Amino acid sequence: MTSRLRKFDKSILSQTTEYDDNAPIDTQDQTEVIDRLSTSNRETFRRYTRYLTGFYVFQICLISGIQLARRSRDITDLLLTLCVLLNLINVNYAEFKKVIKVMCVVVSVQLTGIGVLLRRDDVVLLCVVPWFNTITPYVFNYWFTSMDELVSQLNKLKYEYKNV
Repeated sequence: MTSRLRKFDKSILSQTTEYDDNAPIDTQDQTEVIDRLSTSNRETFRRYTRYLTGFYVFQICLISGIQLARRSRDITDLLLTLCVLLNLINVNYAEFKKVIKVMCVVVSVQLTGIGVLLRRDDVVLLCVVPWFNTITPYVFNYWFTSMDELVSQLNKLKYEYKNV
């Protein structure tokens, strides 16, 4: 774990042009670099949240378009739209994560059952898409939570350096 953090620390320091790669930096500069990394991670998280939100809105429009083109009012289309909407809420509102996670899994299981047992022609749409949409927010949150933990561990690895 420590060697991975050192590699991570070196890669961050190599991105900055203010510091010489061969010379150690003092505690204040280390704190500044770590703060910039933390800020960059939060900004990246917000940007990818917007991308994921756009992806879900696009899916809702696509599912609605398919439903209008088929002129069907099938329960599976409603469940598929519900699954995407729940994931959209899950990405943007953290207060309801546990309830929405359970609801997403229940809807995904229902869609998988319908796809496997009743509608074999739409098995990819009804089995793969809901599970992909359900898993994506959790992987997304895991990556950024992991990065935050690494930054906090990096804070603990600061060393004292003084010019003589």
